[in-house]
Amino acid sequence: MPSWIESLQSPWPWYLSGPITGLLVGLLYLFTRRSFGISTVFRHSLAALLRTRNPYLNYNWKAESWNLLFALGIAAGGALAYYVAGAAHTAPLSAETAADLAALGIRNYQGFLPDAWLSAEHLGEWRFWFLSFGGGLLTGFGSRWAAGCTSGHTITGLATFQLPSLIATCCFFTGGYFASMVLLPLILQ
Repeated sequence: MPSWIESLQSPWPWYLSGPITGLLVGLLYLFTRRSFGISTVFRHSLAALLRTRNPYLNYNWKAESWNLLFALGIAAGGALAYYVAGAAHTAPLSAETAADLAALGIRNYQGFLPDAWLSAEHLGEWRFWFLSFGGGLLTGFGSRWAAGCTSGHTITGLATFQLPSLIATCCFFTGGYFASMVLLPLILQ
């Protein structure tokens, strides 16, 4: 395997990935006057697909079509990473994380999704549906309620010193901590 693929598969240090992210967000704003974020893609997609008089969906979505291409690029990049890294690639985990997962009953975390709770044999279980679709629905609702997603608020909003983004980011991290430390162990029991 070429060394450049191995370097892509290993975690990048914060002092490299952080400035690259900041540079890309700055360049996006400098050249397009647009903020980095992804949560409005669903709205733009619905506006493109549905012809309605609903004021939330009745706007010039074509002016925001760059965001749809951005979302397609994320999907294509994910597919490319899956292809390059291989289906059985395991992200490196610390010993503490592996122990925490084992305590939740997840001992085989080969690949990108743990088979212990997201596999075809679990299609009839409420946990599968709650974690797959309930979590996505709650995330989508929360990002619209907060007027932006984690990337929009945490990356762009904090970089532009927006108080609502600071509040939203604190809530994102608090909610994520609560979900992983309290709700997930209850769901997986």
